[in-house]
Amino acid sequence: MTFKGVPMHRLGTFFLCVGLLSQTGCFQRHDPADFIVINGPDPESLDPAIITSQADGRIVSAMFEGLTRFNAVNAKAEPALAKRWEVSKDSTVYTFHLRDGLKWSTGGQITAHDVIYSWRRAINPATASDYAGMLFHIKNAEAINSGKITDLSRLGVRAVDEKTVRVDLIGPTPFFLELCAFWTLAVVPEKAISQHGDSWCLHQPLPVSGSHTLDFWHVRDR
Repeated sequence: MTFKGVPMHRLGTFFLCVGLLSQTGCFQRHDPADFIVINGPDPESLDPAIITSQADGRIVSAMFEGLTRFNAVNAKAEPALAKRWEVSKDSTVYTFHLRDGLKWSTGGQITAHDVIYSWRRAINPATASDYAGMLFHIKNAEAINSGKITDLSRLGVRAVDEKTVRVDLIGPTPFFLELCAFWTLAVVPEKAISQHGDSWCLHQPLPVSGSHTLDFWHVRDR
C-alpha cells in the first residue's frame, strides 16, 4: 500500500508511504510532507468502522477525520472537522460547528449530513463494528446496535443545518470530545460506500476527509 507520495519497495516488512495533501478535509495550505508507517501484515481494512488494531488506526486516522482529533502532545481533544462547539448546562447536548470550506479529497463538500451518515453507519448492527460501543453514550445508540430500535434516524444526532451537528447524550460524558476523535466516529464518504459496498476502500479515487490520500494499495504485496 502506498499513500500519495513516493512508492516504496518492500523487503519482508509492509511499508506505507504517505503524502500530505494541501487542502483536504480540515487541513488548509501546508508544505507537502511524507511519513512512513511500518506494519507487519496488511491492514484488515481501511474502513474506520471496521478496523480494530492500533496499527490500522494510525493509517486510517491519517485518511479520515472526525469532529475532533487528539493533540499530539497531550492527547486531549482539539478541533478537527469541527472548528468549535458548545455544551449545554447539563452537559448532555453538544453542538458542533463545522469548519468552512470542508471538502472531500475528490471534491464535493463535507457537511453535517456526512457526519450523521457516518455515525449511523457505525452504530448499525449490519456494519458489525467492534467499536460501536464508542457511540453508546449517544441517545438510543446502544438500543440501535442491539436491534431493539431499528430506525437509525432515532440515533441522538441530527443536522441542524449544513454546518451544524447536534448530539444528544444519555448523560454527562466528560470524555465525549475524546470519543469524537476515535477512528470509529470518523467521517466517511456515503456515495463511495453506496456505489461499491464493502469493497469501497479498494476503489480509486478514494474520497478521504483527513490530511492524507491513498495513492495505491497492493494487497499482500511484500
